[in-house]
Amino acid sequence: MNTSSGNQSRPGRDFLFRSGILSDLSVVLLCLTVSVGHTQNCALHGYLMDAATQEPLVGASVYAPETGRGVITNYAGYYSLSLPCKTRQQVVFHQIGYSPGTLTLALTRDSSCSVALQVLELAAVEVKAAKLQKRMPGQINMPVKTLARIPVMLGEPDLIKSLMLLPGFAPTTEGTAGLSVRGGSVDQNLITLDGSTIYNSGHIFGFISTFHPGVTKQVDTYKSFFPARYGGRLSSVIDVTMKDGDATALKREANLGLINSSLLLEGPLAEDKGTFLLAGRFAHSGILTLATLPGYLSGQNLLFAGLYDFNAKITWKLKRDAKLSLSAFAGDDFWGSRARQSGAFSDALVNWGNRALGLRYMRPLGSRGFVNTRVNFNSFSSNLRASLRDAGTNNITARVKTKGAINEFGARHEYNWQLTRHRITLGLEGIYQSNNPIKTEITEEGEPAQSFDGGPTRSLQAAVYAEDTWSVSKTIDFTLGARFSTYYTTSLLFPALEPRAAVAWQRNKQTWQLSYSKMVQPLHRAVTQGGSNALFYEYWLPATAFTRPQIGSTFALRHARPWSGGQWSVEAFWRQMSNQVEQRDNTTLLGIGSMQNAWFQDVYVGGKGRAYGVELWLEKQIGKLNGWIAYTYSRSERQFLQINAGSWFPFDFDRPHDVELSLEYAWRKNWQFTANFVYQTGVPVNFPESYIRTIENRVRFVFTERNNGRLPDYHRLDLNAVYHFTTKRKGRDAKLVFGFYNIYGRANAVALNFGTQGITSRTSTDTALEVERLAIFQFVPALNYHLSW
Repeated sequence: MNTSSGNQSRPGRDFLFRSGILSDLSVVLLCLTVSVGHTQNCALHGYLMDAATQEPLVGASVYAPETGRGVITNYAGYYSLSLPCKTRQQVVFHQIGYSPGTLTLALTRDSSCSVALQVLELAAVEVKAAKLQKRMPGQINMPVKTLARIPVMLGEPDLIKSLMLLPGFAPTTEGTAGLSVRGGSVDQNLITLDGSTIYNSGHIFGFISTFHPGVTKQVDTYKSFFPARYGGRLSSVIDVTMKDGDATALKREANLGLINSSLLLEGPLAEDKGTFLLAGRFAHSGILTLATLPGYLSGQNLLFAGLYDFNAKITWKLKRDAKLSLSAFAGDDFWGSRARQSGAFSDALVNWGNRALGLRYMRPLGSRGFVNTRVNFNSFSSNLRASLRDAGTNNITARVKTKGAINEFGARHEYNWQLTRHRITLGLEGIYQSNNPIKTEITEEGEPAQSFDGGPTRSLQAAVYAEDTWSVSKTIDFTLGARFSTYYTTSLLFPALEPRAAVAWQRNKQTWQLSYSKMVQPLHRAVTQGGSNALFYEYWLPATAFTRPQIGSTFALRHARPWSGGQWSVEAFWRQMSNQVEQRDNTTLLGIGSMQNAWFQDVYVGGKGRAYGVELWLEKQIGKLNGWIAYTYSRSERQFLQINAGSWFPFDFDRPHDVELSLEYAWRKNWQFTANFVYQTGVPVNFPESYIRTIENRVRFVFTERNNGRLPDYHRLDLNAVYHFTTKRKGRDAKLVFGFYNIYGRANAVALNFGTQGITSRTSTDTALEVERLAIFQFVPALNYHLSW
């Protein structure tokens, strides 16, 4: 562990001490500054960073065992810990994946001390994190180095896919980019990258996340208790922080795979003025398309996809330990399908893109405060093109084009103070949004048939928030917060008070936590899916006087304790929701109509929702074989007066049973083997109650109930093997990744196609319902070569 107090050129404020790198080393350190002294308590403050790259460590613990006081480093890696003055005591610095450091201190006044931790080679120490860090129910703070070890599709670490192996997180359906948290909808997740909202978190059928693993530093998730600074969603918050870049030397990373490839460049700016980071990725669906080719030849769907994304960040070091950072992201996808029909081809192409640009200024306020100001612009656009082509003439007989766009400008100003027993946050936030969910054009036989452009809905969102975490004693923490938000459009003014409260009790290595959060979401989502293509298209609908903002309240109770090999926990939750929106049956939501925002006629409003369940978690962290097993029992239901006669019905992402098993085994020095097994109850689908025959003798199915059936249960096994080595010519670090997705080739259904089949007996001929499972991907191999220098 290395420690320093900053620039040595300023006498009276500067102190430099360099120790060895042993994880159990204790040093006596007297930090002298000219900060204002306190008669009873002194503040130890500074930055926690990676010793090799000087990258700030976010979400790390700084803990004093004798007093029971502890803090977590913020998004800049900054901490401020209040300790008794003139008392010799230990301070422990800990981050998952790093060797913890211990300092023995005797402070006389407020002192600045920055600490550098070494990357951990042995995993045995990680079990200590449970007793050093006090988390709220549903809160997960995990460095990317931990998530990156989990095997995922295409041989590349994937943050969103890794989260899906944790309790309460699940994909929507295979081949889509959606994430469902505790049975919630995709739109109910607030996903941010350096403060900018990301509306679609997945690439290439959802197998690759939007977040490049090489540029991501920290992922903080919340699914029960939501800090007051977060608002606008009901189910979860996934807050992703980008790396600043290596401050010690120019470094490059390249990744070459059968489907996806990437390049990363990072290093210091001239004269130690800051850091920069650049990264780009692209991918195509060659192997995945080949996997669907046999089905296409037999009359099913041929799927294809591609993507690119680009990340950039520059961080400048300013005076008074201040930092200014500029981050940018751009990513685009296309996703298509072709299906054979009798005498025609049905084609569909979906493309979407995220853009984000953020400027952030942050600096300490004295020894106990911190200020953060950021300005963000982000946008999301999506397009759907579907056509029907005559197989004989190759002429287009019908075509539909629809698109949607969201543009946002946001700003936030926030203060944080760390007092002796209180951690106080005050802030204000504003967002301007322009949302045009649907613009549609329909042509038939090459001639315009219908068109619609409802125009954008422009809104202003403003919020002020405050929060205080009070350390009542060594064993009890109490958090009380509130957020007052206002949503305004020309047709609606919606003010709301969103209280938050949590209490945590920790004693004898066991923890009890209870929390409550109220959230308001001025956004809805609807999906068009079906037909002969396996694709779906999503619409992001603004809150209006008709589709009022969603409201949700979440209660959670959690108990956790360590065991000899790791830790286990159990958490129960209940969420109730109002102002839910559902799409009407047999509608396309394309906005066709004579009035503005005609999509109103295709949705039901005023629905209720509820989700509840229990999550079990058992983790092993010591030895060569590590991993966890998680089980979730949960239900997610909706109620609308117009659906199922007003009865509660299973929501689209209701999965009563969900099991995840993730294992990692280190063999010798160079080999690492990982495995994932996933089992989930099939999601609800609509089954027909009967059918009728039209005048043309065609069968038309009659659906009377919503989500009255289920897809078959989902399960698969993924395996990864990673070989680490050094290149012979230049001695560069390299690795080969062998990946096997769904190794036993389970044909997991993503949709059902209904048909009829004649059954002839001796006396009559009857017609029986025929159900065809539509599965996208079965066994898919991956090979990636990674090189860094």
